[in-house]
Amino acid sequence: MLDKVLALMSMTCFIGFIGILIVYVKEPDLIIICLIVIAMAVFDFVQLTRKKQKTNLNK
Repeated sequence: MLDKVLALMSMTCFIGFIGILIVYVKEPDLIIICLIVIAMAVFDFVQLTRKKQKTNLNK
């Protein structure tokens, strides 16, 4: 359970860091790249948390 809380906190900090970059720089190309990176990170986060839940059920 603690690993999920820490993973969620780290994802929140990452999105906050990128969000600050987006707000203060305001370059359209940078915003697009940052949104793509955030989407990929969230997708990976969701896939890993689901994968761990499935493997824990099989044990």
